[in-house]
Amino acid sequence: MRNPIRSSPGFKLYPSFNKVASELQKKWPEVFENNGIKTRSLGRKIGELNSGDPTWWLTRKEETNCLIELLEIDRDELGLHQKTGRHIFALSAFPDFPPLDLMREDYWEVAKPELLLEDVSQNNDRYANNPTLDAWLSPQGGSPYPIKKVEWLYVRDETEYQLLTRKQEVRGGHQFASRKSLSEAIEKDIELVRNQKPLILAIREKPEVSDLEKLISARQAAPILVISPSPLLLPNLEETEQAKDEELEKTKQAERDRHRYRLEQLKGNVNSWRWTLRPDWHAKLLQWLEQRLKELGIKETTFSSGGTQKLLQKLDPTGKLIDSVDDALALCQAMHEKGEIALIKELEGGKDDVDELLLQLFNLDKSSFDLIPQLIEQRWKHWNFAWEGELDENDWKKIIDDLCKFETLQGQQLIVRDMGKKYDFQRPTLIRLLMCEQLKAALNKGDLTTWAPACFDNQRRPLVDAALDAISIGQLEQLAAPLIETPVSAETIGAGEALFVAIGRRIIREEDIGDELPRLANYVFKHMTLEDGKLYPSSRPLENMAQVLEWICVCWAWSLAPSPGTNLPPNWYFPGWYKDLPQTVPDWLDFIATNFFSQDMTIPMRDFLSVVTRWLARHGTPPTYEKMPSLFNAGLLASAAKGKWLAKWEWWAGLLDSPVTEQALLNQVKSDNPSVNLRTAKAWWPSLVKNRLKKSEVVWTDPLFGSRLFTRDSKNQSYSALLNWVMKTMDENEVTVLTGLDEEDRIFLIKHPDELSTSIKRQLLESLATNFPTDWHFISFLNFFQPYGSEMAGNAKMFLENEQLGAQAAEYLWKWAPQEARRLIKNRDYNRKAQRRLILAIPSSSVIGEAVALLRDDPALLSNDDKQKWVRRFLPDARQYAQDLLQLLNIKPEE
Repeated sequence: MRNPIRSSPGFKLYPSFNKVASELQKKWPEVFENNGIKTRSLGRKIGELNSGDPTWWLTRKEETNCLIELLEIDRDELGLHQKTGRHIFALSAFPDFPPLDLMREDYWEVAKPELLLEDVSQNNDRYANNPTLDAWLSPQGGSPYPIKKVEWLYVRDETEYQLLTRKQEVRGGHQFASRKSLSEAIEKDIELVRNQKPLILAIREKPEVSDLEKLISARQAAPILVISPSPLLLPNLEETEQAKDEELEKTKQAERDRHRYRLEQLKGNVNSWRWTLRPDWHAKLLQWLEQRLKELGIKETTFSSGGTQKLLQKLDPTGKLIDSVDDALALCQAMHEKGEIALIKELEGGKDDVDELLLQLFNLDKSSFDLIPQLIEQRWKHWNFAWEGELDENDWKKIIDDLCKFETLQGQQLIVRDMGKKYDFQRPTLIRLLMCEQLKAALNKGDLTTWAPACFDNQRRPLVDAALDAISIGQLEQLAAPLIETPVSAETIGAGEALFVAIGRRIIREEDIGDELPRLANYVFKHMTLEDGKLYPSSRPLENMAQVLEWICVCWAWSLAPSPGTNLPPNWYFPGWYKDLPQTVPDWLDFIATNFFSQDMTIPMRDFLSVVTRWLARHGTPPTYEKMPSLFNAGLLASAAKGKWLAKWEWWAGLLDSPVTEQALLNQVKSDNPSVNLRTAKAWWPSLVKNRLKKSEVVWTDPLFGSRLFTRDSKNQSYSALLNWVMKTMDENEVTVLTGLDEEDRIFLIKHPDELSTSIKRQLLESLATNFPTDWHFISFLNFFQPYGSEMAGNAKMFLENEQLGAQAAEYLWKWAPQEARRLIKNRDYNRKAQRRLILAIPSSSVIGEAVALLRDDPALLSNDDKQKWVRRFLPDARQYAQDLLQLLNIKPEE
């Protein structure tokens, strides 16, 4: 039976798996206290049973009997006699969500493999010929399997790891084996390992160097992909050599050289990958979950994508604290159980209320309520220890000091051991959220010592940013005012830059920052470095493209606020503060603003584009600069969409045909208001047509398949999602497409109608019929009607009298609408020239009846020469019309 728990009579009294679990523990404490399972964990087991996975219940007769009695359900309906299916995947963190069938359906796509290169710049090179994992992971396949390489894919997220490996196992596209360690796989699956067919291994533990060497040797360069929740960390050559020097001081140089060579060979035979969540993964995941519930017709839920997004915004305004799918799904389950209003209300309570809610959300026992906040604070203040990641037992003992015993942390499962000898928090996301609440409380008190030192710590700084994002503008003012008067130190410099960035993000979101906060800018500028036109902060890393763009975006946003009267010379970091900017865009800005194509840049690109658009809109006319970056062009087009100025075709350069840039621009202008979308489409259409015209002049098009300049096939390399959105919007509103086009544009569209909509094609033919060009070369008329398609048959007849296209129009009318052609011939009041062309274009003798009748009545309709040729063409197969055709041959000479 499908969904037996949900369908049971008793489920109506406890409409969630966790509520059923809670009631079981209340009614039968002697049964459920013995097994030590917590309420939410029990709820997950009930959800798994509902999804068809009875594994946990098969060996627990008493617990099963209690469940049967509570829900008044028949034992047979629970499917306890059935075996579990590997293709059925229940979301343990969201047990009320219907399970996935991995054999028959795909799941969300919120992550992608990222190749870890020693030369980081290659990751940002759009033209680099880097390897991919498409041959392994893409349903459509991809490039050939890499040769002589072990592909090691590190998947940190547990839910993503399970889904990815389970899908590879059940789909059966490759050989597959799952083992705890690489050594176990080599020992127990040696036949698979030696088989030269492509192989996927799912390995839990970190690999030993010797096992990797055995794997490479056994595979003999055959394709292999290893998927693991453990990263591939090969020893550093220098560290390894030093360790050997210390361990064996008298080791011979030759022995050290052999070891070095061994590691170099190993690194040359392995590609290391990381499964990276996309910047907008929260939104994509929630939208997918909501859409699937709709498709399954499930309405009994308070979960919604929009509501959960609001919850996430409250908990994690920067989007960097909740960093695992499992934790996001736990929030979805809470939204399903309590609803948006109740959860938001609890989050807006006091700090203690929020802490308690977070502990409940992440399923921690009440006995941990008091200990966890203190433990978090202790680790935070130990600046000599990393905030994220594992620590060994001695380090933990130093952190807890007299707070509790180390064994207590283990016993309450507050920390868990990794696959080595180190320990980390069991739920890092929960720890980050609780620490963020502590930081918000410290910010409210103006306690600089709690958060300022963290500004020079790459692991702690994101939590400070998140806390600053969560407080009000008034609180930011209260922090900034005394800071300006405080003696300069590393702490004040870091705190000043953190506030500077937080205020910049408020400006990006178009919040009013008042008159006091701009004073902070001059204080911050005193401690920044301006070198070669670049502004360097002291406490913010600028190590990758996303970090650089985020920093530039914050600076640009500040320049939209009133100028603080800075002494900085005119520069491209604060363009809104200067009237006379250098006409040449600096190379660093040109690179950033042109190469914003990466999927990993989705969020910083969205923010920067919004700021650039607002800056450009302040100009009276579209500004032009040397090396005009494509991002500037996108901003000009966004302003044109609002009617600021006419869009120019040159602005589309570097934007069209690039999916990421197109989507960024669309996200900037699309609205829930249809009239706004129509205004945008009409504003862009003329420039898009001219852009396609210019492209046609430099790109060869195959006359057999059409130009594909307006293709609607998303798989075609010429496809443009933005152009299709514009055309679809205009089609839905039956817009006159020739408005705003010049004569060159009109003729271009008329000549390239393939894949345009029926509405546009009809308008083009009507325009051609009333305004026919006189200077077309005869080649322009060859197969003219073919790309218009049969839906234009009714419009083709408009050209039957046309000297250039009449004969072709008649031919296509017989091809597309033969009944209409026959009707026109029978109509004695129809134009004689048009009828003459229809008669001459008749394709076969089977449809000559109406023509014969017309020629009997009007023998002069065809010239003698045309009539003889026409009759002799059809006479051999004329059948019942043979006599009539013979009579038509006995014609009098023309007078």
